[in-house]
Amino acid sequence: SGGPELEGARAALADVEKKAEARRRLDEAVDSRDIDELKQAIAVGEGAGLSEGELESARRALQEEQDRRSAHEALRDATASGDAAQLRDALEHGRRARLPAEELDDAQRALGEADRREAALQALQEALALGSAERLRGALQEGRAAGLGKSELVAAEEALAREEHKERARRRLADAVESRDPSELTAAIGDGEQAGLSEDDLAAARQALAAEQKRKKARDDLAEAVKSRDMDALRSALKAGEAAGLSASELDAARKLLGEEQRRVAAREALEDAVEEPSISRLTEAIQEGEAVGLPTGELDGAKQALAEEQRRQAARQHLQSAVKGGGPEELQAALEEAERAGLPPSELEAARAALRAAEEREAAKMGLEQALGNSSSDALREALSAAERAGLGTSELAEAAKARLREEERKAAARAGLRDALASGSADDRRAALGRGEVAELRA
Repeated sequence: SGGPELEGARAALADVEKKAEARRRLDEAVDSRDIDELKQAIAVGEGAGLSEGELESARRALQEEQDRRSAHEALRDATASGDAAQLRDALEHGRRARLPAEELDDAQRALGEADRREAALQALQEALALGSAERLRGALQEGRAAGLGKSELVAAEEALAREEHKERARRRLADAVESRDPSELTAAIGDGEQAGLSEDDLAAARQALAAEQKRKKARDDLAEAVKSRDMDALRSALKAGEAAGLSASELDAARKLLGEEQRRVAAREALEDAVEEPSISRLTEAIQEGEAVGLPTGELDGAKQALAEEQRRQAARQHLQSAVKGGGPEELQAALEEAERAGLPPSELEAARAALRAAEEREAAKMGLEQALGNSSSDALREALSAAERAGLGTSELAEAAKARLREEERKAAARAGLRDALASGSADDRRAALGRGEVAELRA
């Protein structure tokens, strides 16, 4: 047991041994770099009353190891998260904590992958903003190669599907505009609207469809107008067809038909005019033209009837003219009756009637002359010659014979009167002279 001095010595020795043990543990902990051991060794050292100088290396080692552990955990978490900013911070922390190169290399590779993913995401966002199918395809390809998840790709995939739909819709619109087929244009416009194309994208197809619908209506109207043969409808349909841009070949049938109908109308008008103011030449030409343009028989009948009447009139007129020139009363009478049946106006009959009267007068005068010559009456001869003069037969052979007979009869009458006077006077000379005149006059004994 000992006294107080021994106790003091024992206590001092125990303190020395405690410090020595504490220093040993600090050295072992510093060598091991084990955080728990370093913490325990520092605690023992503090309990043994070691100075801060003796604890410093352990404290520094503990701090370094805690920094390494923190850096390691940060790298682990950052690598697991794949976040580029977190990985950069963790790598910086790791470098400061002097982590092993292989551990930093793994994080650096993870950072490269994270940077690629971030770049891929950025490219996807830019492609989405631009709405370009080509950019979206490239961004999606890079995003898949960079390991982006489905959730990160889905928006771009949907956008690409929409843009590809738009591309297909634009190609279909272009093909439809080139084809000018109304049904294809309608379908392409519907597809374009469903794909969300802008009105600018659809404008050309809408215009083409409107133009083709206008052409279709123009073709339908032309067909109806051709079927109806109505001139106003044909003119209107041709005007609309020209405005709609129909080809000349599409308009030819209607133009030809309109020309035919115009010719028919002109032919009808010519027939009406010819009937209203008839002449053989006008009626003949109008009928020939009407037949040439295919007018129905019923429309030609009136003109044909008028032509027949004009031909009858013409024949009657020629007969009258011939009869007036040299025909006798019977021929003139027949010509006049024919002319009246043909409906010649009175003005055209006057000359023939006058000629008939003159012919009848001549005939009567001729008969009078013949009768007067037959009975040798001076009075009858004078009357017959007077009638012959009025009838224009004063110089005819028959009239000359009548005049000679009248002169002869007048000489005879004078000779008879002379004989009567001579017989009444009783003078021989007068009687001889009267007998001489009677002999000259060929008086019967």
